[in-house]
Amino acid sequence: MQRSVYLNTASCGLLSEESLAPATELHRQMISNASAAVEPLRDTGIERIRQTVSAFIDAPATQVALIPNFSWGLNAIVKSLSGDERVLLYRRDYPSLLAPFTINHFAITWIGDEDGYHIDFDKLKHTLIAEQIQVVALSHVQWLTGFKIDLSALSAFCREKGIRLIVDTTQSLGAELISIRDCELDVMICSNYKWMNAGFGTGILYVSADFMNNYPPTVGGSNSYILDKGSSIYEPSIKNFEPGHYNVHGLLILEQAIAQKSEMGLKAIAQHNQELVQKVAKAVNPALLYSAYSATESGSILLLKDGGGLYDHLIKNGIVCIQREGNIRIGFHFYNTEEEADYLISLLQNY
Repeated sequence: MQRSVYLNTASCGLLSEESLAPATELHRQMISNASAAVEPLRDTGIERIRQTVSAFIDAPATQVALIPNFSWGLNAIVKSLSGDERVLLYRRDYPSLLAPFTINHFAITWIGDEDGYHIDFDKLKHTLIAEQIQVVALSHVQWLTGFKIDLSALSAFCREKGIRLIVDTTQSLGAELISIRDCELDVMICSNYKWMNAGFGTGILYVSADFMNNYPPTVGGSNSYILDKGSSIYEPSIKNFEPGHYNVHGLLILEQAIAQKSEMGLKAIAQHNQELVQKVAKAVNPALLYSAYSATESGSILLLKDGGGLYDHLIKNGIVCIQREGNIRIGFHFYNTEEEADYLISLLQNY
């Protein structure tokens, strides 16, 4: 039987049996009495899950929305803006982050990188001031390369200059320790199907109270109302950003995935992932590496140059990975082992 090593979390994270169990049980109960199965979740479970998510990102629960995915959240945030803000975007960032600004014709300043990898922080700061940027939208970890921006430093600079910061953490949350309390972001959005290991159909949106005061929600649904003596009263809040009906099955998976990560510790997960990245980077021929990798500038993603047939060689030998722009993207997460990293190294050294 051919060996299989899953190194493609940057595309989709693995689910655990433990995280699936509550959602599976809910489906089973819905066979005979669907309303009785779902109503407790609607009445108390959703707020329990919101509290769990809030604690995980170290943010007030009153500022956290449970959304279907990243695109849902960002489009709602963009709709809250006036439309004439000067926005800074990274040219190679994820398309879902770029599209809402480009199709709504914002005044965009584009930045590039130094070598296909590094975003120079000093040049970034200079551009923000020189172009009088009002909104920055940027991924914490880049999907094509794994480059990781210094989130704390960028947030501190933006706060000092009065620039709004919107961050996509889809490629980092669950693999990096992110504290909203420490970073003081304006907006953080992510989908949960990658490093959060929670499958498709759920996302997390954090919006600071100050941002919401200055850019109140312009979207809404049934969750924008409260019941008072039998009457529905509109009360705008973070719940404006939520759909009328939650993906309760997906949120149960998310809740268990967070419990698993919290038990392991995010610092330990991040260290584990980085050790595997560094192990491979140090062991293979430097000519195979897309860039130099350091713990401060690299997420859990390692990019290899495909020297003609390398991707096919890895796939043939059971390495589950993916090609991106002609390179090979490798992702290490908590379920990957040192022995699996050694196996990858042996394949690369023998290629």
